[in-house]
Amino acid sequence: MHGATHRFEESDELRLVIHADSFGSAVAEAGRALTELVERSPMAPGPGEEWTDIEVRARDPASLLVEWLNELIFRAESEGWIAGEIQVAECSESYLRVRVRRRSWPSRTFPVKAATLDRAWVESSPGRVLAEVTLDV
Repeated sequence: MHGATHRFEESDELRLVIHADSFGSAVAEAGRALTELVERSPMAPGPGEEWTDIEVRARDPASLLVEWLNELIFRAESEGWIAGEIQVAECSESYLRVRVRRRSWPSRTFPVKAATLDRAWVESSPGRVLAEVTLDV
């Protein structure tokens, strides 16, 4: 199992439940889920462009996952691009270095406001990671 994401919508929230075989795979799957939300919006992203490295640090895996998603949201709004391909270069419980192939995003308005620590968690066992993150939409 590489990764799977389930979405549960509540009024102004969207919960992502991520199943993966490693924390690095969960990080990539969460980024892809965020991109899929954008691809369903009325404004389609552009084709793949150059690669960008993103580094994120946090105190624990749940906080790291939230910071990663918030970094992607920030880049969409401030720099006008979303994640196309995602390659996790380095991953620990408190540090990520990810290579992202940028896709142009034609609007500075992003359909997701933020990822929150509210109800965010990551549970790991050998060969299996289960995580949940809440998105404000």
